[in-house]
Amino acid sequence: IAKALIIPSPSPCFFEGLELLGPKELDSYAHLCLTHLELLDGAMALLDPLSPEEIEAAYAYIKCGQSPSAAGLGIYAHKNTVCNRVKRFVGKTGIDLSLFSNQLFVYLLGNEWKKTLQRG
Repeated sequence: IAKALIIPSPSPCFFEGLELLGPKELDSYAHLCLTHLELLDGAMALLDPLSPEEIEAAYAYIKCGQSPSAAGLGIYAHKNTVCNRVKRFVGKTGIDLSLFSNQLFVYLLGNEWKKTLQRG
C-alpha cells in the first residue's frame, strides 16, 4: 500500500502528516493542513531561525500575489528589502515559493504565526 505526501521542504516536521493519509493516497501538506490545522503547530518550528521581518515579508509577498512592490506597501518596506527578506526566508526554510501548494502552506503558517503574536 503506497501513499505519498508532497512536502514544502525536506524537514522532519512534515512526516507526521503521512499517517493522516489513507492507503494509496497522494496529497500535498498544504492541502492536508486545511483540514488538520494541528499540523501547523509542529511546522511552526520552521520559523524559529527566522526574524519577524523575514516571516512578515514572505507572508505579505504571498498575500500580494508575489509582488514585492505591493508587499512593500503593506509592510512599509522598499521592494528590494522585501526581495532580500523573501530570499532569506527561502534560504533558511528551503521552501520554494514559486509552487502554489508551498505558497498556501506559508500563508496558513503565517496566519498561525500572526495568531500567536496576538495571543502574546
